[in-house]
Amino acid sequence: MRKLLYFIVTHCRKLILICLSICFKSQALLETYTQFESYPNLEMIPSRKLKNPPITEALINFQVVPSSDFDVKQFSPLIDQLKDEFPQFQEYRKYEEVFGVDEGKPISNFAETGMEGFIFKSENNTHVAQFMLGGFTYNRLKPYLSWENICEKAQGLWEIYTEIASPEQINRIAVRYINHLVFPSSVFDLEQYLTEPPKIPKPLPHLLHNFLNRIVIHDDQKDLWANITQASDSLEPNTAKIILDIDVYQDRVFEIDDPEIWSVFEHLHEMKNQIFFSSLTKKGMSLFE
Repeated sequence: MRKLLYFIVTHCRKLILICLSICFKSQALLETYTQFESYPNLEMIPSRKLKNPPITEALINFQVVPSSDFDVKQFSPLIDQLKDEFPQFQEYRKYEEVFGVDEGKPISNFAETGMEGFIFKSENNTHVAQFMLGGFTYNRLKPYLSWENICEKAQGLWEIYTEIASPEQINRIAVRYINHLVFPSSVFDLEQYLTEPPKIPKPLPHLLHNFLNRIVIHDDQKDLWANITQASDSLEPNTAKIILDIDVYQDRVFEIDDPEIWSVFEHLHEMKNQIFFSSLTKKGMSLFE
């Protein structure tokens, strides 16, 4: 059924493009049609659990509108409350650089603007909880366990956050995964592993030293956004280390006790998976299975 639906949708789109290109004599539309013809077997790649996932950090983030009378020092009791799981902590303070002119010479000074919150870390630094004035973040660092584990941890800590901070509302939620991909290949062979590797125009020298590519996409049906970043970590003669950073989010107002929040997080995670599994070729994916 899935393949039948794909066939119908694909061929309807082809027919529409052909008709429009004839009516408007549009070369761009004809080129779009050619692109469809070039990838006749394109399908959504199903997500699955990997034996050796390349995830170095995964996080869940809430951005909130803080209560007008809240003071971040009210998070101080958490130092004792969370010490068994998070024995390390530090205050997070915000600074700004102030520029000026003194006797005709430019000067700059750093000034503290206040404390923004607390960062709590586990003994082995594998998980981090950030209690901030503007929101809450739970980070899970390598080794990655599972999405279910992250949700369970984040949900419990989020309840603690809301009990203390009593924010007025949520205005953004996000799921972010940072992957470090190591390929036994030179940069010239990245197309074997990445579905959309960096490309250099043919007339130019093809000795690539580093690259950075960032795109923003929008799922208008679920109103989800994603920032997708590919960057070179290091490019060596026989090894290419690539960072794939996937940040999926929804900018929307939620009430603090809205039961739909965690369902939206599931959608964010599903979109993250589609992006990841669509970014690697079968050969690239085989390195982590």
